[in-house]
Amino acid sequence: DKKAIRLPVLPQELYINNSNIMSSVNILRKGEVTIFSGNNTQSGEIASFFPNKDYSFNEYSNVENPFNLAMKFKEWSNIGQLVRFVVTDSNNNININFRVRITDFEYGVKDGTGDIYYNLKWKEYRPVKITKLNNTTTNANSNNNPKKDTSTEDKKEASKQKTHTVKKGDSLWAIAQKYYGKGSEYPKIKNANTSKYPSLKKNNIIYVNWNLIIP
Repeated sequence: DKKAIRLPVLPQELYINNSNIMSSVNILRKGEVTIFSGNNTQSGEIASFFPNKDYSFNEYSNVENPFNLAMKFKEWSNIGQLVRFVVTDSNNNININFRVRITDFEYGVKDGTGDIYYNLKWKEYRPVKITKLNNTTTNANSNNNPKKDTSTEDKKEASKQKTHTVKKGDSLWAIAQKYYGKGSEYPKIKNANTSKYPSLKKNNIIYVNWNLIIP
C-alpha cells in the first residue's frame, strides 16, 4: 500500500457480500442435507464520483484532479494491485480493514461539470500458503503410484511444453503474472495441471518443486 487515497465524496451505500460454500447431499431415508465447506471471499461494490471542484459536501478540500484519481484506480485494477480497503465512522460502528483487489472499474462523465463518476467492484484477497512436502511422503506416494510409460509422441509433445518449477513464495497468481503479464489468467495454469496434481481441483495451493505446465 504505497499510496493512500481518501475518497473525496463518500458513496451513498456500502454493501459487503459475505457468503459460504455449501453443498447438498441426498442420504437414504433422510433426504437432503447440507455440508458446510468454508467461506467465499468477501466482495463488494461502491459508486460515487471524483469532484472537479470544492463542493460543500466534499470530505476535504483541494481534491486531486478527478481524471488522475480515476487513472490511478484503473491502473490498480489492470495490474491486480493489492489495495487496503478501510472504512470507519466517527461512532466506531463500522470498522473494515482488509486487503482487496479491484475486479472491475467503470468510469465516465454525466454532465459538463468535469466530475468523473465511477463504479468500483472489489474482492477480498486471501494469501495462499505453500507447504513443502517432506521426502518420506513424496517417496511413499511415488511407490504407491508408479509412473506410467508414455508413448514416443507424448514425450515429444512434453518436450515442447513450457514448464515452471515452483519455488518458495510462488503462487498461481504470481506465476500467471510472470508468463502472461496478468495474474487473473492463473486458471489456465491450474486447469492444465489438474491431471498431474489432482489437489488443484479442490484448491489453489501449490507446493515447492512441483513442475507446472505453462500452456
